[in-house]
Amino acid sequence: MIGVLSINIIMLIIYEQLSRMYGEIIEQELLNFNLKAENIHYDNLEKSQKEIRRIKHDMKNELLTLKGLLKENNVEAAEGFIEGILSDIKCTETQKYTPNNVLNYVLTEKINLATKKSIVVNVDSFLPEKFSLNNNIIAVVFGNLLDNAIEGCDKVTVGKKTMDIKLKYHEKQLYIEISNTFNPLFVNSNFISNKKNRKNHGFGLKSVKQIVKENSGILDIRTGGDRFCVNIILWDLE
Repeated sequence: MIGVLSINIIMLIIYEQLSRMYGEIIEQELLNFNLKAENIHYDNLEKSQKEIRRIKHDMKNELLTLKGLLKENNVEAAEGFIEGILSDIKCTETQKYTPNNVLNYVLTEKINLATKKSIVVNVDSFLPEKFSLNNNIIAVVFGNLLDNAIEGCDKVTVGKKTMDIKLKYHEKQLYIEISNTFNPLFVNSNFISNKKNRKNHGFGLKSVKQIVKENSGILDIRTGGDRFCVNIILWDLE
């Protein structure tokens, strides 16, 4: 049975986790100011403040509901309700895929978006603990390529939708591979979307090519079967 002390501890844990989440939302939005790039759109600080107010409102109602369940001694329902709250909190946290916090934020946002579209995402990252990367590279390269991969998967009408992200750093070289299932009917031989606004769609890939060129890197785009794959090598990033 849950006693009064246990209830207070549970509520304290929920409050502390929500407070930490508020701080992370603001911190992540501040990072966005360094991630502004052509055709890359992240939520601004005003939107975050609205989200925080919404969360606070929801938290008040959730705690009132929890209090009601406990007053009725409905312990099982109360425990299930708490698990649901903790699960929602976990979904908003930035996952640690790499040692780079900004890159983690971008990956978390894009992977969450992909998951909502029923896309299975696999991440293999082998980066050194003190790995740093220019924010412009993160915004343009990862932002655009992940958006394109999600869009490519979204056009698949038959079979499983998957997206694979592989990162490796060796001898001052960063290897990036992003591949996804795609529908050839929606991509022409130049790897540009066949949709009506393909001019704007191709702009993101041009930005990626420009960043790779500026960093004396290599960009390789190819298709095979139902896979669309982009490989990038960037040198001397230290």
